[in-house]
Amino acid sequence: MPEHDAEQEFELEKARIAAGVEKEKARFDADARVREARWGFWKTVITTGVLGTIAAVATTLINASITKRERDLEYLQANSELVASYVDQALNEEISVRILLAEYFAHISPDQAFRDLWSNYLDILEKAKRDQLALMTRANSRLIESRGIPLQAF
Repeated sequence: MPEHDAEQEFELEKARIAAGVEKEKARFDADARVREARWGFWKTVITTGVLGTIAAVATTLINASITKRERDLEYLQANSELVASYVDQALNEEISVRILLAEYFAHISPDQAFRDLWSNYLDILEKAKRDQLALMTRANSRLIESRGIPLQAF
């Protein structure tokens, strides 16, 4: 009988251990589900936070870009109106006035492209003035020679 009692005790211990293992397994599974639920919650929180931050930064950058473009457009429009008011007057004036205005705008224009355009226009005007002076000098020389006045007198 003692063998039978030992065998029964062994079976009881085995059943108790199996029940403990099952209980531990059930607790472990419950803990895993809790961890999984927590991870899902934090994953959602982090994803939402990151996406919200990205959206806020993108919105800020887009708004800043739009605002800058609007300011640039307003500035260019004001600059164009200012230039237009001078140009209307300058086109009716003699070349020296146009040269002065071209020099002015070649230095004060806000944009390098505009400064380059005005510098090119200034070069054209200066060449035209030199050509006019050369033409006038030749005409004066011919006039003086036609009247028989020696050039050394000047």
